[in-house]
Amino acid sequence: MPSSIEDAIARIEAAFRFRLPEDYRQFLRSGSGFEPGASFEFPLPVGCIHGEVGLVDHLHTTAEILANDARDAGCDPDARMLIIGYDLYGGYVYLSLAEEERSGVYFRAPYVSGEYFCVGRSFAEFFSALKRVSDE
Repeated sequence: MPSSIEDAIARIEAAFRFRLPEDYRQFLRSGSGFEPGASFEFPLPVGCIHGEVGLVDHLHTTAEILANDARDAGCDPDARMLIIGYDLYGGYVYLSLAEEERSGVYFRAPYVSGEYFCVGRSFAEFFSALKRVSDE
């Protein structure tokens, strides 16, 4: 278990050979995650096969990213996509590690399609678009 958030961030960056964007580093420093049971929606690109909105039920902490990596379940190495969150229906939120080719945050539901859909050109843009789903 990492001794500090900064140590964990450094271990993540070493494991994936990529410097995390500063806005995502700030999010991780804040403690990240969501309160239990909270769900948030975000807009999907026009024409996305998943509809108009995607869901995220959890954003990973540094410890969760490192634990997933230890199980070889932390990223899609071919696409250079780091899993940073998920929805309860099997969709994933990814941070692109392929900065030159494409940067930003992506959504994919592998049970529906192998295609990645850009949902933010930066983590800050993605995070600011999140809207809490009402419990009504």
